[in-house]
Amino acid sequence: MNPPSLHVRPRKLFQEIIEPSFDKQPTREERLRLLRDYALSNHLEATSSFIGEKLVVTEENVYDIYDLALSYYQQQEHERALGILNKEQTLNSSVRCRYLAALCSIAMGNGRDALDYLGHKNPFSSKESNYFETGEGCIKLESMMCYARGKAYLLIKEITSARDCFKEALMIDVKCFDALDCLVKFNMMEEKDEWEFVMTLPYEEQCGVDSDYFRYLYSLKLKKDILNADKMVLDNEKLSKSLDVQLSIAEKYFTESQYEDCLKVCKSIKKQDSFFKESIPLYLSCLYQLNMKTELYEYAQELVDKMNDEAVAWHAVGLYYLYIKQNIDARKFFTKALMINQFFQESWLGYGYTFSAEKDHEQAISAYLACSRLIPGSYLPLMNIAMEYMGQNRPDLAFEYFTKSLQKSHQDPFLHNEFAVYYYQMGEYEKSRQHLHKALLLARKRQSQESPIWEKIWCNLGHVYRHQPLQNYDRALKCFENALNCNSKNSDARAAMGMIYQIQGKVARAIKEYHKALMNTDSGELINELLETALESNIHIKYSTLSDAPYLNDSFDIFQMANSVGEIQDEVELELTEAYWDQTRPKRGNKMSHSSRNPNVSALDEEVIIDEGDLRPNMSREWI
Repeated sequence: MNPPSLHVRPRKLFQEIIEPSFDKQPTREERLRLLRDYALSNHLEATSSFIGEKLVVTEENVYDIYDLALSYYQQQEHERALGILNKEQTLNSSVRCRYLAALCSIAMGNGRDALDYLGHKNPFSSKESNYFETGEGCIKLESMMCYARGKAYLLIKEITSARDCFKEALMIDVKCFDALDCLVKFNMMEEKDEWEFVMTLPYEEQCGVDSDYFRYLYSLKLKKDILNADKMVLDNEKLSKSLDVQLSIAEKYFTESQYEDCLKVCKSIKKQDSFFKESIPLYLSCLYQLNMKTELYEYAQELVDKMNDEAVAWHAVGLYYLYIKQNIDARKFFTKALMINQFFQESWLGYGYTFSAEKDHEQAISAYLACSRLIPGSYLPLMNIAMEYMGQNRPDLAFEYFTKSLQKSHQDPFLHNEFAVYYYQMGEYEKSRQHLHKALLLARKRQSQESPIWEKIWCNLGHVYRHQPLQNYDRALKCFENALNCNSKNSDARAAMGMIYQIQGKVARAIKEYHKALMNTDSGELINELLETALESNIHIKYSTLSDAPYLNDSFDIFQMANSVGEIQDEVELELTEAYWDQTRPKRGNKMSHSSRNPNVSALDEEVIIDEGDLRPNMSREWI
């Protein structure tokens, strides 16, 4: 497309009325234009339209046509604005009129028409950089057109083209925040690429002395470690009250699973601006994670009353129904949210999870695939697809999608834990341990002690150490103890410890663990069978003949757990210290207890070790 000739008139947002000159009396048309501009800048659209229409019919000036169309656009009369722009044949004579026509088409949902007005590619990309002259405090029209072009591509679901347009808009004028907002909000880039692109934008060339200021504020949107954050906040303490700064702090708390601290910040944001939509999904996720059912219901009701035209309001209702396990109703409201905003990732993931909770793997995969196509920078739908394929016992496809997830993000301990579960079920225990160790290191760096990831990692490591070639029962018991320190009601860890004790001939301790496991599970059939084998073998044991057997007296509790090794020492460091654990590994050929050869224990051994908590979508990562 050949670029139309350039007619761009600089306009002030609030244009002052110019006093008439003593030398030359303003004409009627000049007085009317001043009145029209004043009315438009002060939101008197009817006055502006009334005066503007008279100027158009009397003067036939391209600027008057543009201002009249702009007045219609601000009154959301988009078809009327397009009509005046097309009727008066201004599109071939003014770039700004083409831009306004594209905005009208986008507002009406006509992405292809908008691209026809703007061009499918930037027609000015080969022009000199000063082709669009702009004054101080302005954003280049070329950048705004690239942003509008990206919005048009979003409407027709050409995500890659939309991403390229938003990136181009920022390269042309780094101050076009709307383009960055779309890149981040719609997760269009992978984490590393996003960080490198945003942090290397031409701030110095385009922002001058404000370059560090813009770089800092933009970095807040990336959910990454912020460069010079402390220094920037100290230089301007008032900036810490900014909603974006507070939101970045809340996101950091949520990523670390510090839900209570995150909720406090979200409440502070809500008190400051209850309509700040960016923080609402985070607020809802905290209520969900903290089991605040009543507060979640009340906030969802509040959002529907105040913002029922926003996707996040209906997402809140869907999340409440998901919490009370009414999946059909949850699905209905997630769908309603997606009809308003098809790029709302949180609702896509919630929608998919409603199928996953019902074991409808195909429908869940379909939902996650749709999410992945619309939001290509996110790894969460890919990870969930892999988990659904695991539920279908299709390991090849599960491996494919776990690999794709790691390519997009390798810094999430939850993802490495899920990949470890995959390798465990494939019988590749060494690879499983590698991912669990990676998850441990990342969790130590990025997660709080209250995070649910610790319990999962320790429990899964304990299972890994029950198997050859890594079999080490002392090490497994230590891992299960660490898991129970995180959650004393973990029935999976209790049952596994009971099996190890039973194999070691410590049947009394095994019986105690089985009883505790049964107290905290709703499906205890396998544990009951293990308990029965332990009770049967306990009948035939003569404790008086065993040198290491427990005695029933006041000085020793037969159910007392072994003292933790190195309680003060960092448990992660202890787990990763192979030299220490090599000393505890039993030598080959050691005679095992007679109960280790019990066929009933061997038969049930593998069936009980299915940590279904690891096979479900992890809510703490999905709702960011």
